[in-house]
Amino acid sequence: MVQNKFLGLKVDGKIRRNGVLEASGGIVNFTQQPDVENLLTNKVTFTNGAFVEQKSSINEEVTANTSNGCITTYNPNLPPHTTITVDVVNAKVKKNSLVSVQVIEYNGPPDGIPVVHATNVENGSFGIRIGNAGFFPLNDSIKIFFSILN
Repeated sequence: MVQNKFLGLKVDGKIRRNGVLEASGGIVNFTQQPDVENLLTNKVTFTNGAFVEQKSSINEEVTANTSNGCITTYNPNLPPHTTITVDVVNAKVKKNSLVSVQVIEYNGPPDGIPVVHATNVENGSFGIRIGNAGFFPLNDSIKIFFSILN
């Protein structure tokens, strides 16, 4: 059992000499600088993530059957102060799962501000509500990271 003192994170696994934590299930690869114990220098990499993309429409359903990953939306062309929901099919999600979503990239005009949150969490699917908190349309694709905790 390895514990990160700052986060209180406990993971079954072992730390190799090179600082890599081998966790059960191979879900998290945690690399820590061997001579520095500062959380800011730690690097967490999710190794079983899905990378999916909407090809033809913002209304297109996507399938991502992993516990975490990145969804790239089609250009939503979303007017200011409006929302839309992207449906995600995912075999890992359960009705009582905690689903976390976060915008990790948007290259449109700075006055279009994408905000996201998970919604409609059910067995086998969840939604990502995308809103525009800005004063101009969202007119570029959005990369959204998701993580499912059961």
